[in-house]
Amino acid sequence: MKTLYIHGMGSRPWQDGISVLQAFGLETFALHLSYNHQSFYVLRDYILENKIEFLVGHSHGGFMGFWLAEELGLPCLLTNPSLSLRAKKKVSPAVSQLACPLCMVVLGGKDELVNPQRSLQFFEQDARPNKTTHIKFLPDEEHRLPLPIFTQMVAWALEKVKEWQVN
Repeated sequence: MKTLYIHGMGSRPWQDGISVLQAFGLETFALHLSYNHQSFYVLRDYILENKIEFLVGHSHGGFMGFWLAEELGLPCLLTNPSLSLRAKKKVSPAVSQLACPLCMVVLGGKDELVNPQRSLQFFEQDARPNKTTHIKFLPDEEHRLPLPIFTQMVAWALEKVKEWQVN
């Protein structure tokens, strides 16, 4: 499955995380972005040109992954995405549809950069009949997930994707 890994603000693609995705058999792509007003469109065009089928995003990359999954109707795995109800009002006009069929979210309970309670509120408000959202709340994890935890969460998400594909 062609997968795009989207890194967070001020960082680079996480090579260890990309290696985990590849170890699960995912053909993984990643761009190094200096986020600006065009980043959404750069990513959208890249996804379309490369026929990406699955999105994985962390932090601001999770924010971008969420909206790209909605716009393009793709499943996604988001780790500590920087989403809030304010962000939804600010960004959603740039999105032409809400078509994400399957969203797996991992939230660290000790995340000091992205408030996990606000994220939970965001996803409660986002619930709708044509979208399945699975949330894993990890009470002892911080913003950056350790590699073994990330590996477990990728395995979990891919299991959910397989179940979704069968149905």
